[in-house]
Amino acid sequence: GLQRNEQPPTPNLRDQINEKLRARSAEYLEEGELNVRICTWNVANQAPPSNIRELNEWLLDGDDVADVVAVGLQEVEFGGAALMLEVTDASVSWMEAITDCLNRAHPGVRYKKIDTAQLVGLVLVLVVRTELLEQVKHVKKSVTRSGAISGVMGNKGAIGLHASIQGKRFLFISAHFHAHDGNTKLRNSNYHDAMAQ
Repeated sequence: GLQRNEQPPTPNLRDQINEKLRARSAEYLEEGELNVRICTWNVANQAPPSNIRELNEWLLDGDDVADVVAVGLQEVEFGGAALMLEVTDASVSWMEAITDCLNRAHPGVRYKKIDTAQLVGLVLVLVVRTELLEQVKHVKKSVTRSGAISGVMGNKGAIGLHASIQGKRFLFISAHFHAHDGNTKLRNSNYHDAMAQ
């Protein structure tokens, strides 16, 4: 118990502010759901399909309308330019095809690309419905290289996009490591290299 003349401990300023914010949260927070769709595809150095049905089947879920779409693509490009450039023509073609597909899917629903990250043939694209644009904040990207010259010019690795959407924090990560059963040690090494950066 408390001794005579001893004051009870006062909460720190941070706790006081958080308590006041929680008490008034209904004034500035709106409850709701975000429909988030995450897709991945190893495109094997192919251009986007000319048949829109192929993209629709992969990217869409019937009549369900996504608010946020994160797409990870692997092996978009193998050329030397992909080792040197942040964004390549092949990745731009895929980004445009994805956005066009989403924008044609549902009448009156429009999407806009927020950001993209590319590491050689690995691409990560983040797209949101246009009504949410003002609620997207703090977009950051990260690229970690592994493989060839780890940390410098890796042909394998991971890329991430972080964003705050409607006050919720999201981190989307796409990775491309060595494939096949015989490459388990290399794949684990790719993973550890990426996590260490």
